[in-house]
Amino acid sequence: MRRKMAAADTRRAVLDAALAEFERVGFASATVSDIAAAAQVSVNTVYLNVGGKPQLLISLIETAVADKRIELGMDKVLGAESVPELVRELASGTGTMFETNEWLIGSLYDNAHADPLIADTAAAADAIYMGNLGAAAGRVLELDDSPTGLSAEQVTHVLWFYFGFRAWRELRSLRLEFDAAMEWLIDKAQYALTD
Repeated sequence: MRRKMAAADTRRAVLDAALAEFERVGFASATVSDIAAAAQVSVNTVYLNVGGKPQLLISLIETAVADKRIELGMDKVLGAESVPELVRELASGTGTMFETNEWLIGSLYDNAHADPLIADTAAAADAIYMGNLGAAAGRVLELDDSPTGLSAEQVTHVLWFYFGFRAWRELRSLRLEFDAAMEWLIDKAQYALTD
């Protein structure tokens, strides 16, 4: 039991050090040696516990995707009693996750072309997110004030357009604070879904 706990603690230390180093110097400039030094372990320990830089980034993304706040947020989205409430819950949940993981998500997409494993992880993360948006779209269509004439696929695409990573990133690149970006996205998504 202690050995498993020690291994989990070592892995957590390595991932924390990797995230800090990636944020400090960027994914391309970070070295496994510097990550090992920051985690106070050997380079061999980094490779044995997680792997090289692509595996470190992938493990960080997998940790973010497994965040319990996603499940809790989806429960609120699927429990919404109106389209405006659903859109607000979706905006709040996606905004929180993007704000918490802004650098990490950006790094995933920015480096997807550099390594097939990272590209596969980006595609898998997109598929999970698209699945959640598909569930939200199903709920939109169940509500009394649901849009007329839009299919579940079309509603999913509207939600992806307004609440996908790229929308949040674009608004942040315009230097909008998260609250301002969220209100803008809510307004535009509600218009697209109800008008």
